[in-house]
Amino acid sequence: MRHRATACAVALSATFLGVSLPAPADDAVGRARDVGQPTSVAVPATHFDGINGYRAVGYYPNEAAAWYGYTVAKLDRTGAAGDLTHINYAFGKVSSDLKCSIEAKAVTPPGSMFSEDSAISTADYTTAVSAADSVDGRADTPDQPLAGTFNQLRKLKAKHPGIKVLVSLAGYWPENLTPAGATPESRAAFVDSCLDLYIDGDLPVVGGRGGPGAAAGLFDGIDIDWEPVAFTDQDQLVALMAEFRKQLDERAPAGTHYELSAFAPASRQVAKAGGWLDPRLYAAVDFLSVSGYDFYGPSRATKPGEPPKPDLTGHQANLHQDPTHASLSADRVLAMYEQAGAPRAQLNLGLPTYGRGWSGVRDGARAWQPAQATLDAEWYWHLRTVGSEYIDRTTGAAWRWDGDQWWTLDTPASVTLKAEWLAEQGYGGAQWWHLAGDYQNQLGSALAKVLRVARPGPGVAPSCATPWYAAGLYAPGAVVAHQGVEYRARTLSHDKHPAASPRDWLPIGPCGTAGPPPSRPQCPAPWSPTVTYGIGEAVSRAGVRYITLLPTGGAVPGADPAGPWVAVGPCR
Repeated sequence: MRHRATACAVALSATFLGVSLPAPADDAVGRARDVGQPTSVAVPATHFDGINGYRAVGYYPNEAAAWYGYTVAKLDRTGAAGDLTHINYAFGKVSSDLKCSIEAKAVTPPGSMFSEDSAISTADYTTAVSAADSVDGRADTPDQPLAGTFNQLRKLKAKHPGIKVLVSLAGYWPENLTPAGATPESRAAFVDSCLDLYIDGDLPVVGGRGGPGAAAGLFDGIDIDWEPVAFTDQDQLVALMAEFRKQLDERAPAGTHYELSAFAPASRQVAKAGGWLDPRLYAAVDFLSVSGYDFYGPSRATKPGEPPKPDLTGHQANLHQDPTHASLSADRVLAMYEQAGAPRAQLNLGLPTYGRGWSGVRDGARAWQPAQATLDAEWYWHLRTVGSEYIDRTTGAAWRWDGDQWWTLDTPASVTLKAEWLAEQGYGGAQWWHLAGDYQNQLGSALAKVLRVARPGPGVAPSCATPWYAAGLYAPGAVVAHQGVEYRARTLSHDKHPAASPRDWLPIGPCGTAGPPPSRPQCPAPWSPTVTYGIGEAVSRAGVRYITLLPTGGAVPGADPAGPWVAVGPCR
């Protein structure tokens, strides 16, 4: 199929294989402009592009390497780092003296997959990492002031400069947040201690490691996580987040910005009581990651010696509400925050890398079935091969069943559906809890693959030209945008990355150089995996219009540049 670009060289505006393609000035082949030809382009430091304008945020717990063997190096080697925009390193503890603290404590053995026995400690920057487990293949040396996971995260950022690392505070220990945020004085002191530790990088000296500024530049901001939500006074929450915003801005060097984010609850009752639906909160944070999981689950796991407890299977992370059963759904939870005043661009949907399950299920092909007993939660890497996978495209929910056990979880198929919907609706992106639960980046890759071929997300400047798509066909003179830079095609181009193909693409300037982008046409009907399409038929996927050059059935638009679909451009 890669021969098709040559065959199209006659004229993209003419008929090719019976397909009448639009003229270059109106579609994905871009816009020819009489513009300058600089050899390099400077993009403003404040420009956020992420993954085609979307965020992909992943929580990475400090116990990941010790408990699961999931080192920072594996984030790189599995491809996960390339599919992330943010890593939230979890969790920083709030001590009883209402300060951010790092205890002199080793990572303890796991008690359960949701153990509360581990927190960021001095071991995170004092424990030497071997060459085999290092991002760059170099072992820590005794004279390094910063070693361990902290140093590996720094190396990961150097190798993947698009990633931001935030430190996530509270998590398993919310009890001290309420007194820490009680008064203006306590808030100011608490925030100052957190920024001293993580932003300025002033670490306690242990065994010759640490010291003033040892971790400076490692963390790009602060994430706040409540499990459960500690605050019951919304003014207190807003005031604390405003104090974080104030002090972060004061410490940011000229021309830079420290980010502030938070993990927001799905329950309307909890969100309202805790201040999460207060518009003043949205003025303080850069983004919110909203829980898109734990909507439903086993009432409790059966403990040894207890009789089995009857239960009912169901979805824990469904995108849309199941018409047969009243429960939460991701679209309704996100709408709750939007209705409260949060812009869609600020909202990420939380996605789980674990599942919840039941045993003694006789009919596994449907949800809401009787079960004989409940099971402990399990990670995706364990569940991915259990039984057979099922997916309900109406609810956007997946599950697995092996004839006995029934597990509600996210799979690459359900993540793909969610990512397409997020892009179509214009939300900011998605968030994972947590990265060690994935298997070889299967879930993370499914998310990123959709976001890369979707209509540009809110992180792309509105002035940017039509984005470059690997599945697009571009005539000489066509203009596209990629990561804040506009390029003009030198030759007929297909599946040639603008930034890596100087013979085919010329950088002409930052977004807006070529003038206002063309208006987006109305989207045609969404692509369906069950429909066979003839030559010239149009569909939409993730907010992008595609046209077939060959008959096809089942080929996913945008998934394979050599496939039968041509990306025409964003639609609305």
